[in-house]
Amino acid sequence: MEQTKWNPGDRVQVVLETQVICQLPNGLILVRMVGMPLPYSALKPLADLETTDFHSPNKDEL
Repeated sequence: MEQTKWNPGDRVQVVLETQVICQLPNGLILVRMVGMPLPYSALKPLADLETTDFHSPNKDEL
C-alpha cells in the first residue's frame, strides 16, 4: 500500500466501533463511540451508508 499524503481539509471516511443507543423515528440510529466519552452521533444504519451521503449534525441542527 503506497503512502498517501494528507493535507488539512482533506475528507476522510472513518469507521469506528460504535454502540447503538436507540433508533430515532426518522430512521437514524443514535450511537456512541465504544469506550470513548464523545458526543452522541446520529447516523444512518450501515446498510444505508453505501448509497447515502450523510454528515455529522451541527449543534444547531440537534
